[in-house]
Amino acid sequence: MEKQFGIILPLDADGKMTCATCHNPHDKGVIPADKPSAKGAGSKYRHRLPDRLCIECHQL
Repeated sequence: MEKQFGIILPLDADGKMTCATCHNPHDKGVIPADKPSAKGAGSKYRHRLPDRLCIECHQL
């Protein structure tokens, strides 16, 4: 994900997926919009990679 989309998806302390892996917990404007980690802020479900995230991991 880092190479392909310029974003590091956060994991929990055990290296497992957590809510914040897929959903940006921050309100729009907390992180500058030009930063990859701002992706999803302010969108309906705050998905970090809308329309792509599930497909990238699950190859549906």
